[in-house]
Amino acid sequence: MHHMKRYMRLVEHYRENIPTEGEYHHIIPKCLGGTNEKQNIVLLPYKAHFICHLILTKIYPENRKLKHALSMMCVVNKLQNRVFSSSQYETARKNRSDALKGIPRDESVKQKLRKPKADTSNYRKSKSLSHRMNIGKAHKGKKHDWQYKIFESSGYKEHQKKRTENMLKTKNYHRQNFIQMNVSRKQYYTLYPEIAQPTMKRYLRGL
Repeated sequence: MHHMKRYMRLVEHYRENIPTEGEYHHIIPKCLGGTNEKQNIVLLPYKAHFICHLILTKIYPENRKLKHALSMMCVVNKLQNRVFSSSQYETARKNRSDALKGIPRDESVKQKLRKPKADTSNYRKSKSLSHRMNIGKAHKGKKHDWQYKIFESSGYKEHQKKRTENMLKTKNYHRQNFIQMNVSRKQYYTLYPEIAQPTMKRYLRGL
């Protein structure tokens, strides 16, 4: 009851004192039966709008849609340039997590998440000449710190080259060994516990 009184006082205040700028807010949320009629909409300053959504989650703590709406208040883009404190952001993210808990995902969504990206050229293949030239132009004249100079040194490059060669040897060994042993992947993972399972999955991908 305390939260409801606070919420209504805030709404009534800005009904009487209309701000010069802000965001429109449904007094009775649409997920609770509210409509788009004029009497159900009020213009609120950005901070007051966030506070109203925060209060609504306290009035209706079991409502997933209100929790999701609060989390979306933290979205920042060209049309919504909001600033939040760390505690407000934490509250919004926790509410989003609560809103998504226990919701089963459709099988089509699961399959979409499992599917690898169609275009991975930027990750695996070397950049085109024009792309490399554009990157060079963007970095021309920039001062680099000592860490960058170490990474660009010949000794570090040689170290990275040897590391890559060792990784490829290990990968090829496990791929050939897996084919010869003719066991399931789970069984193979248990035989080599010293290698992390995600790494082993990467080694055996495509087999």
